[in-house]
Amino acid sequence: MLPYKIESMEYCYQTYETILGDLTLISDGKSIVTVHYGAGEPQGCYCDEDQVLMETIFEINQYLMGQRKTFDVPVDPTGNEKEKKLYRYVKDNVPYGKFGTYEGLAEALDMDPQDVEKMLETNSCPILIPCHRVIRANKKIGVYVGDISLKNDLLKLEHKYR
Repeated sequence: MLPYKIESMEYCYQTYETILGDLTLISDGKSIVTVHYGAGEPQGCYCDEDQVLMETIFEINQYLMGQRKTFDVPVDPTGNEKEKKLYRYVKDNVPYGKFGTYEGLAEALDMDPQDVEKMLETNSCPILIPCHRVIRANKKIGVYVGDISLKNDLLKLEHKYR
């Protein structure tokens, strides 16, 4: 069982194996709402193959093979408006193979750097919203929604294929 509950049976999920380990994707039929590192059955979801899930699996596989640098699948991460504003900014302004900093994002969005770091740590759509590309101004890696080694692996992968 995954560590969260979906309140509606309108959500479907797929778990599949990648070079990073298992990923569980949750879709509302229109967009991806969650990318979870690990396998499991989200409570309140059903296992099915909808078009959004299949396209996301295809795009993530391309990304992991160095054949894709941006994602086209629609995402609708959980969060309040302030969090969603940050997630959109990261997705649109921190390109493949580059870094942003918590401090730089905070300045651009008129937010506190510690709040930015905390919000990115709770990003429900990692990889698709590339919070792994955001580090501290002192070049320390910072936090990550998954295991910190996954953040390192994603950064190494992007460095290899940029």
